[in-house]
Amino acid sequence: MNLDLDIGVLVLLGLIPASIKFQKGYLFWLNFLAGAACLPLALWNAVVSKPNAAVLLARAERDAAARGEARCPACREFMRAEATICPHCRTAVHGREAEAPGGAPAARSAPSLRPEESLAGAPLKQRAL
Repeated sequence: MNLDLDIGVLVLLGLIPASIKFQKGYLFWLNFLAGAACLPLALWNAVVSKPNAAVLLARAERDAAARGEARCPACREFMRAEATICPHCRTAVHGREAEAPGGAPAARSAPSLRPEESLAGAPLKQRAL
């Protein structure tokens, strides 16, 4: 068989797991080399691996910034950077602070509690062991 044909086949086979893993947030070239070296193992690894959420989120933020979009502080969905009302949750956005439709500040994430506090803010009673 011709050496050029062998290299061409390895290149094509290496693209399969590399493209799958890249869509999940992993390095393209590392998985390309693994796919060219051992396609069955690299393909299995590409299919069963979980997405890299941190990298995918960073890619989404970078792409949104390039399109002129920003995240709504209330619902975290993408919207136009110059928008004053989020089209998803309908909160008014002033700067980057969100305000609920009724005029009150939008709900944020739950406050962190110290171990000695209850949800009502009253101290919890300690039980003697």
